[in-house]
Amino acid sequence: MDESSFKILKRVMKSLVNPLNIDGLEIYMTNHTKKIVIDDNYYDVPLLRISNPKNIPFSYNSLVELVIIEFKYISKLSGLDLTTYELSKLIIFDDFTTGDYYIPDEMDNKLLDCLNTNDKQIKHRMGDVIYTITGRYVVDGDFEMFWDSSESFAVNISFKIKSVFEDNLGNNTHRIIKDRDEMIELVYTVSSDDSYLFESPIYECFSESVTEYITFLDTEWQYCDIHIIAI
Repeated sequence: MDESSFKILKRVMKSLVNPLNIDGLEIYMTNHTKKIVIDDNYYDVPLLRISNPKNIPFSYNSLVELVIIEFKYISKLSGLDLTTYELSKLIIFDDFTTGDYYIPDEMDNKLLDCLNTNDKQIKHRMGDVIYTITGRYVVDGDFEMFWDSSESFAVNISFKIKSVFEDNLGNNTHRIIKDRDEMIELVYTVSSDDSYLFESPIYECFSESVTEYITFLDTEWQYCDIHIIAI
């Protein structure tokens, strides 16, 4: 992209990004700029500002891809054929950057309430042995939500083990596992073997809130990655 192409693009952007509406969010061009480099050329790129009149959840990693799609359309209207890389360099928010996200307080409170569960029962078979694990999910000091990558929204949550029942079909015996370390090790083994078993009981908490919004997480290419902390 040369300087003349950039000037054409900026003129078209000023008329179309005023604002740019993306699923309820409004993107404005500000009068402030930031100098960037694309292929050894310097450009003063206008900073973008996000307005959220409907107070919906959104994240940088999802929103930036949606803006790129809109910018591709603007690029074509400008008679240009800019690459995704060039367009991504032109998207700079004034106070929002990689990994940042926003969840409205009311939705965040409901999400946390949902994640603090009553007892849940998880069954898993290993060979001839069926394990029944009973416990509850707890939002404690280890709880954390963050974007681990552009594709993965990671959640760390504690699972407080109440009991573990072992039923051995091979020798027709059963026992209640009482050793805490053994229970914790088993939970991690089961989670590693089939992570869905521990994700499933609380995934609805996310699917009924933040993942409903493409501005927060686009399920076409992004996912919620739940990690269990056994206690």
